[in-house]
Amino acid sequence: MVKALKPTPVNIARVRLDAGLTQAAAAALVAVHRTRWAEYESGRSPMDPARWELFLILCGRHADWLPAPHVNVPRAKVVPS
Repeated sequence: MVKALKPTPVNIARVRLDAGLTQAAAAALVAVHRTRWAEYESGRSPMDPARWELFLILCGRHADWLPAPHVNVPRAKVVPS
């Protein structure tokens, strides 16, 4: 399943809570004020996709949000030697 790079307020809060972080601690990780973080989680302000990706990396959750590998990738032909 491919998840959108643009985070929803619910996903922002879920990842933060799963990481065991307060809003202040999460905000400090990505260099924003705690009130800005609260705005991300309430939906009043959108989080920049780059900041979201940084947050996922720092929380060890980046792999959870990577696109699934494309299943129709052509394989190289094996030539017997």
